[in-house]
Amino acid sequence: MKQITSILFFLCLSIISFSQSRVQIAIDDLIAYEPMRYGSLSVCVLDVETGKILEQYNPMMSLVPASTMKAVTTATALGILGHSYTYKTTLEYDGKIKNGTLDGNLYIKGSGDPTLGSDQLEGTPSLEEVMKKMSNSVQKKGIQKVNGYVVGDGSTFGTAMPAANWQWNDIGNYYGVGAGGLNIHENMYYLFLKQKNTLGSTPSIARIVPKMPYLVLMNEIKSDKRGTGDNAYIFGAPYSTTRYLRGTIPVGNKEFRVKGAMPDPAHYAAHRLTEQLETNGVSTQKIAKNIFEYRREGLDRYTTRQALITLTSPPLSKIVQRTNEKSVNLYAEALLKTMAKVKKSVGTTDKGVETVKEFWEERGMNMEGFFMEDGSGLSPRNGVTSFQLSQIMRKVAKDKNIFEHFYPSLAVGGRTGTARYMFKKSKAAGNIRLKSGSMRRVRAYTGYATTKSGKLVAFTIIANNFMGKSRLIRTKMEKIMEALVDLP
Repeated sequence: MKQITSILFFLCLSIISFSQSRVQIAIDDLIAYEPMRYGSLSVCVLDVETGKILEQYNPMMSLVPASTMKAVTTATALGILGHSYTYKTTLEYDGKIKNGTLDGNLYIKGSGDPTLGSDQLEGTPSLEEVMKKMSNSVQKKGIQKVNGYVVGDGSTFGTAMPAANWQWNDIGNYYGVGAGGLNIHENMYYLFLKQKNTLGSTPSIARIVPKMPYLVLMNEIKSDKRGTGDNAYIFGAPYSTTRYLRGTIPVGNKEFRVKGAMPDPAHYAAHRLTEQLETNGVSTQKIAKNIFEYRREGLDRYTTRQALITLTSPPLSKIVQRTNEKSVNLYAEALLKTMAKVKKSVGTTDKGVETVKEFWEERGMNMEGFFMEDGSGLSPRNGVTSFQLSQIMRKVAKDKNIFEHFYPSLAVGGRTGTARYMFKKSKAAGNIRLKSGSMRRVRAYTGYATTKSGKLVAFTIIANNFMGKSRLIRTKMEKIMEALVDLP
């Protein structure tokens, strides 16, 4: 009798296991994982064709999505602006030109282009090339001397660059720069530090690229053990030229590179053009200003401007590609403000959020529980449910005009972008397209999986407030995504 009971018990277990999909087993494994004891998890998998929920766990729970928010921003931008949309940056002048002298000012008028002078986006003219083109256009106009100022005009997005609730320890670093109306060199500078061999010693500042002689650096960085990596942070407010360097870099005998956020990209653009003009033999007052400073000081003298040269960005599809594949915060924030400018005539983060919500509500989405604070996902106050993200991914897949440019922008599992090291030696490699997101105690993924029958499913997995190392949670989440490929 005992033997029969035992056989029945194991048979029941087998039936229960058989009735559960590999996806559900992987979800249960993550839920039971000790580091998730105090954490929250939300999972939703949708059949793209029918909209049916295939797998779920707390799908209506709003959690912090980190950079998966970029998937929403970029998809919406493709829907509103179109894949061929381009930004224009124009060098303008006012006043009069007489005998080779401009009795007026030069203005670099931006429209929010995040790629201007980028050294990261392939095929984009470099900072040096941009400045040479602008300087050459001044000389072609016969201007040999500028009596006025060189002004960086980023007024199209107002004075606010980072979102209002970004964290203080983010906004001085390259990933926390935010978007202005005039962006240059991805609003980023490289800070090179000379490593020291003594623990606790302060590495010296070797150089800054591009040069910003007006930047004041208060160096409090210390040397830590080898292999500890980049734990240096740059603190400083937008428009302030003082920066505090804190944290650690490893000991060594080489130069160590840290990336910082330009305090005032529009001012730097004007400063750099002033230098280029002087190099090319055009005399200036050597005074660069941003438009807000210029107006505050009451320097306006003229009401009209004339264009000298207009520079055009790559198409939006290429900008979206880099935004998602490399998870570039600046690009996502610029897209959010651009949508606001186009739809509401005000290029702010708040109006951008309104625009995004309205776009998806018009397409039948219930946006309750969708808390959007920025375009990139850097704010820890963002919140979204896995059902909402998966539903947006499904609606994108059903819209050919968006999907044909959005889908290729997602990282390919095991191949490209932020997913290139995932799904190694797994059949999920090449069959998963995703946008990842991570910050302290947050891991998230959203995108698409192609099942073994060739069916496309949209998925979202978000984990918050777990303990321990993020990479261990990532491994468990990978198992869930790998199992999606085995769905019928």
